[in-house]
Amino acid sequence: EDKIGYIRLTVFQETTPADLSAALVKLKKEVIDGLILDLRNNPGGLLDIAVKATENFLAAGKTVVSTKGREGQQSVVFKSRGGDAAYLSWPMVVLINEGSASGSEILAGALQDNKRAIILGTKSFGKGSVQTVIPLPDGAALRLTTSKYFTPSNRSIQGEGIVPDVIVEEKKEPEATDKEKGIKAEEIFEKIEKKEPALVPGEKKDRTYRDDIQIMRAIDLLKGI
Repeated sequence: EDKIGYIRLTVFQETTPADLSAALVKLKKEVIDGLILDLRNNPGGLLDIAVKATENFLAAGKTVVSTKGREGQQSVVFKSRGGDAAYLSWPMVVLINEGSASGSEILAGALQDNKRAIILGTKSFGKGSVQTVIPLPDGAALRLTTSKYFTPSNRSIQGEGIVPDVIVEEKKEPEATDKEKGIKAEEIFEKIEKKEPALVPGEKKDRTYRDDIQIMRAIDLLKGI
């Protein structure tokens, strides 16, 4: 609708770059005018994968993230190799919430600091530490925080999180009433036999993206751009 593309990333794992690339190629063929990237409840994953995902939306040479530690070799700056020209031209809104952590915060922070996208939603989790596993002689191991992630503008992610440009709270589903919680199993089986949807009374049918207040606000922003 309105030539706005939507991609949801649920985790940063080995297959993410290929999956994201395939989705972007598909949207490019459909000639979209804007993109919503949904990182809500994405707990992160592998650092190099998060960097590769971010590169799709930044010009070459732009800083993605840096790590800083006590030792010199623990301080590294990751630069973008540059994405497809079409991807770089799309206006973008990135959705985050308190469940967005680590790799999600790296991506959102990089696009925010490079003025590449509008970040919308609620403040992210704040997981920005790099941990190293040190083997011990008795076969045990010690996991030690050795450095921390920083956004391109030198903001620490650890304990701070990413604050959206536009704060939009998620719509909370109303709790079921005692009557709804007490629906009898016989009633559910009866509905199944009649091939009727076995929904709890009051449950919303045919839920669509229009019921998501954050997505609708993102669409409004992209239309404005």
